[in-house]
Amino acid sequence: MWWRDTGSATPVPAHQFSAQWLGDGTILLGDGPATLLVDPYFSRLPRERVLRGEVAPDTARVDAALRRAGVRKLRAVVATHTTFDHAMDVPIAASRTDADVVGSSSMMYVARGSAIPERRLRNFENGDVIAYDEFRIMAVPSPASLTGDDSLEGDIDVPLRPPVASRAYRAGKAYSLVVEHDGRRVLIVGRPSFAPGSMFGVDADVVFLSVDGLAAKGERFAAEYWREVVETTHAGLVVLTHWDDRAYPLEQGVRPPSQTDYETVIAWMQELGAADGVIVRVPKAFEPIDLMAVTLADATRRLPQRDHAGHVRRASLAGDARATQRYPQGPIRRPRTRGIL
Repeated sequence: MWWRDTGSATPVPAHQFSAQWLGDGTILLGDGPATLLVDPYFSRLPRERVLRGEVAPDTARVDAALRRAGVRKLRAVVATHTTFDHAMDVPIAASRTDADVVGSSSMMYVARGSAIPERRLRNFENGDVIAYDEFRIMAVPSPASLTGDDSLEGDIDVPLRPPVASRAYRAGKAYSLVVEHDGRRVLIVGRPSFAPGSMFGVDADVVFLSVDGLAAKGERFAAEYWREVVETTHAGLVVLTHWDDRAYPLEQGVRPPSQTDYETVIAWMQELGAADGVIVRVPKAFEPIDLMAVTLADATRRLPQRDHAGHVRRASLAGDARATQRYPQGPIRRPRTRGIL
């Protein structure tokens, strides 16, 4: 199957804003001299161990993944929330690369459990913009609920020293990230959830969109999720993340946990993208993604006419009186073109 072909790590061209998807929700963003790592999860522990035993980072796998991605030094390792598959590997990756740890107050306690110095901890909960060289990181709050299961909700308020039970990694406060570089804005959504109107006023050129468990939530939810995150931000490119089996070793490739669910979700996203003139891309692991290939000003392809009223996305909006209440200022206006990346 094509998803077993994980591509090969290619050095990011100097001074060119690029990304790599490194499995699960892990995103590497860099311009050559400066690099950020978001939500690293390289340990990819077996499900039985996660459910029944204590968890701890697999340092050999973390080291191998960083080598394969060509990473020696990072400016920061960032977590969108603090469940184990988003936070557990953060201190190890930061220690190996002399990087700061950026995240919520819960992430600060995860880092303290691994003795990351206080001078390298940066908490974005107070609304500050975190800057590194040409990068600016802004955090947009996400809903507290993960999947209706509240067993992982709540903050981490003591240092975590692995091995610990996987449920010790409580979700904490969750955020989506807007990373800006050279006028290009990249939105990273770490899980398929949204609060109506939370992205109002946020512009993004590229969205890394989590589809973790999206098939179980249903097509209507997927359409609302797309509307609130992709349509509202007027993104031109959507890169799908969290589509692979996080328990499958990264060194053996990437594959979806369910082929049926995978094909269903990809079809939904591609249909929504086609309706809005948005490119939807399913990345290969370690494949370089050029985020500056074509700027919005250079785009030549215009949006198609939106005549998809029969689609569930349109059906879900028909007669929705809440829309004007959510967006009293009206929709965000931008030249009706999309970047071709």
